Amino acid sequence: MCPALNSRNILHYVPLLGAGTATGQVYLFNVGTGLLEKQFNVHTGPVMGIEWVNSHSFLSYSYTLLSTSTTSSLARNELVITDIHVGHSVSIRKSALDEPYIDILKVSPLCQYFILILKDGPFELWDLRKCQLLRVMPKRIPLVTALAWSTSGSGRGSRKGKSVNKSQAQSVLVEAGEEVEKDHLLSKEDTTAADRKRDRKQSEELVYNRQQDEVQDIQTPGGCPEDYLLPVKERLVFTDTDSQLYYFIVEGNTLKDGIRIPPEESARRVNYLAIKCNHIVQAHMDGMLHIWDLKAKKSRVKDLGRRWIRKIQFAPGKDNLRLLVLTAQIARWARSSVHAEDPARHCQSVGHRLGV
Repeated sequence: MCPALNSRNILHYVPLLGAGTATGQVYLFNVGTGLLEKQFNVHTGPVMGIEWVNSHSFLSYSYTLLSTSTTSSLARNELVITDIHVGHSVSIRKSALDEPYIDILKVSPLCQYFILILKDGPFELWDLRKCQLLRVMPKRIPLVTALAWSTSGSGRGSRKGKSVNKSQAQSVLVEAGEEVEKDHLLSKEDTTAADRKRDRKQSEELVYNRQQDEVQDIQTPGGCPEDYLLPVKERLVFTDTDSQLYYFIVEGNTLKDGIRIPPEESARRVNYLAIKCNHIVQAHMDGMLHIWDLKAKKSRVKDLGRRWIRKIQFAPGKDNLRLLVLTAQIARWARSSVHAEDPARHCQSVGHRLGV
């Protein structure tokens, strides 16, 4: 969907849904009328993901595998930003010849950054407003299986130069950090000055090498007041291959270490995360939902009795904790009672391509 309806966009807001096809087109449907609004020829391969940047532009990515082998993940990647008002699409990242396919693309709540993660590889931190690569994370950052940006402490008011007090600057995960024992925190050895200096040098080298391969005359949006504002802290949470939960703060081109929460016993690999109102929901490969209530300091597990969970999404609205769960079928869940409310079937092939 487009960004949430608010006082800024109420006069021109249109509830658009982006859907990608196997031939590289992106269709925009008006959810209010059910009609097809626009169609764009964006990619040369199947569209694998769509992320809205604002009410008039979106990021999309596509990849074409270079081998038919099931063990090979090498691909030709495409990352494109499209302005729906003028119908102009620009490629903002050139694919290397020997890189894995794009696995995750996530835009931050304030649309300052986006993170791109290659399959079984370190992720890249990008400046969204300038469409520039900021950092390639060092190898000490664990492999990411699921990632979500946190909206806590990301108010628009802080973008106007107002100071953010200590309580606002802390994420809900930091509030829950009182429960986390010292041995669960990131080790001091990982955050020494020498390590940070080495990581930054490696990152700068990777960014420099990437920029030498990129097209430098990319036409990116600019000229608006937001392009000249200092970056605001944003927060992200991700899990690794061992189902450990990590919390980091992003500011400028730096990634500051936060806390690490160990996994539950016998926890399977996490393949999707959702965060809202002090609640973190982890979707596991075996069809389990692990729900953390950080304010109440409780957690519970719900077995959906279904196949691999492909995607989860909280409904819009401040106090709306309904969760959309996509497996082989779609179901709507109420967080308070953790039960299915309204299963919707026959949505098997296009769910992961929807820009929701």
